[in-house]
Amino acid sequence: GCVLLAPMILVEKPPAWQMPFLELLAAVPGLRSVGLLSPAGLASEKQYRDPERRAVCDNDPLGYHGKMCLATGKALLTASLELEALLSGISTPFLCGHGDADEIVSLEGSKLLLQQASTQDKTLSVYPNMLHAPLCEFPEVRSKVEQEILSWLRERV
Repeated sequence: GCVLLAPMILVEKPPAWQMPFLELLAAVPGLRSVGLLSPAGLASEKQYRDPERRAVCDNDPLGYHGKMCLATGKALLTASLELEALLSGISTPFLCGHGDADEIVSLEGSKLLLQQASTQDKTLSVYPNMLHAPLCEFPEVRSKVEQEILSWLRERV
C-alpha cells in the first residue's frame, strides 16, 4: 500500500505553445540550474501552521530555500502531467490525505486520484482547515492524522 499526503497530481497546464519553449530553456546548460521561479508560492506559511515545525523546516540545512530552478520546475510539471494520464492504472491500495486549505497543490487532484484509480482499496481523507503539510499542523490536529495513517497501515499488515 501507499500513504500519500497532498500529492501533486493536477497542475495548472501552461498553454501548449509554452511547453516547447520551456523544454528548450530547461535544456540549455547555463539556464537549467538558474533559480528563475519565485519561491513565494511555496512559502512555509502556506505549508506549515505549527510555528515550531515551520521553524524546523525553515532552518533545515538540508532543505533548499532559494528560487526553484527552471529544470526542476519543468521536471515537476512533466511528472505531474504524466501522472495525471496514468491514474486509472493505479492498482496499489492507498490512503490519500489532503488539507482543504492547501494552497500549494490542488485538492481536486486527490479527488481525481480517488475517482480514477483502479484499486478498490482507496481512501481519501480531507482534513478541514489544514494546509499543505498535515504532519506539520498543531500537535492536537497532527495526532489525528498520525493515528489515521497508523490505523490504515495496521489494517493491511
